[in-house]
Amino acid sequence: MPSLETKIASGTDMIDAEPETAPELTGVQSTTLEDQAIKELDDAEVENRRRQERQSGLKPLFALVRSGEFGNEELMRYIEPWAERSAGEPENLAGVLNYFQAAEKIFDKQFPPEQKSEIACALAELISDGYLDAETLQALSERVTYGGKSGTFDKVAEYNPERLGIIIYDELFRDIDGQPQNITHILKHEIAHGLLRHGEVAADEKIVAKIKEMVADAGNLRARETYRSTNAIDRYLAVKNRQGATPDELERASRWLSDELLAEKIAAYLESNGEFGSFIEAQLKVMPPGNIKSLYQSDENETQNLWLAENRTIFDQISEKMKNREGTKEKILASTAEAREEISGYFDDEEFDWNEFLGGGFGEPAIPDNNKSPRGQSGGQGNQWIASLTKLADAFGSEVEQTLPTSELEKAR
Repeated sequence: MPSLETKIASGTDMIDAEPETAPELTGVQSTTLEDQAIKELDDAEVENRRRQERQSGLKPLFALVRSGEFGNEELMRYIEPWAERSAGEPENLAGVLNYFQAAEKIFDKQFPPEQKSEIACALAELISDGYLDAETLQALSERVTYGGKSGTFDKVAEYNPERLGIIIYDELFRDIDGQPQNITHILKHEIAHGLLRHGEVAADEKIVAKIKEMVADAGNLRARETYRSTNAIDRYLAVKNRQGATPDELERASRWLSDELLAEKIAAYLESNGEFGSFIEAQLKVMPPGNIKSLYQSDENETQNLWLAENRTIFDQISEKMKNREGTKEKILASTAEAREEISGYFDDEEFDWNEFLGGGFGEPAIPDNNKSPRGQSGGQGNQWIASLTKLADAFGSEVEQTLPTSELEKAR
């Protein structure tokens, strides 16, 4: 009997006849797009709904794969309508299955089942959305290990690009002031460090120059950046403003901040639909409400235009590299192969201390999920501001230094 991956990638012709009865799979029908609903939405909103549909199907699929009933008709019946409803690419969904199959090798056995599912599905979005395939994602992170308690919300996860692994700490699953954390964004930020190091997706003169400008303006930059970036800026400014800081310390702090700013931009791209407006929206959704409000209510367009222009420069270059999927994959596999030579054999040693080995990488602080209220309900602050600023970004032209007239901002509002 052909493998499930073969069946999915080959379309519906190879799918076995539908069984007379099959249990309903919950959690995947809520965002199904009916034909009439599609007609009433613009293209961007349709794609957003379909992405939500794909993402909502990941946890039920992971549970089925984990159940050991991988090749049964129930699973086949689930996959076909899910792919059709969400307009998912068959090879991407086959890649998700491939990744879930490898979960036992990738994910630490110490993770509780619900946490393992949360982590695996967050990472699998990169495959279902078509940004990475299963081979590339696994190359960037061979292991996802459980680190216990870090003792601080300043480090809920950690990625080591040289040793190709992620450490997850207990604090990642704890609420911040009653709000759950944005686990998906945090994990995509970690993988972004891998794309930065091994995929060279920001290796461009324009990006380097723009990031240098942003770091030089760190004090003002803080008001137009995300939770993660503001945290990084604060740490950088603590070094910069410390009496007696050496040139070497300042250089290292500047380089570290550059990496964090770029990783955050790459993470936003990975959470977008590949368009500039969506890229901006992804950042707004992980931005302190005060920063969103400040950008929205600014009396002068200069701030918005600076913010949009610097993001446009970075977006254009990242987008170009990420859309060259095969070229980026080739770089990643070659670069990670070199790193893997130094750690060969460790992955087969069950007694190996992964936490000690992977430590010392890029540690990430907690980030609240602005899409959830303190009671965990959908909503959150600043939805109107986010929608208006996203519309403004959609109106922003392809020229990096373009200036929008006040009338455009008023239209967006």
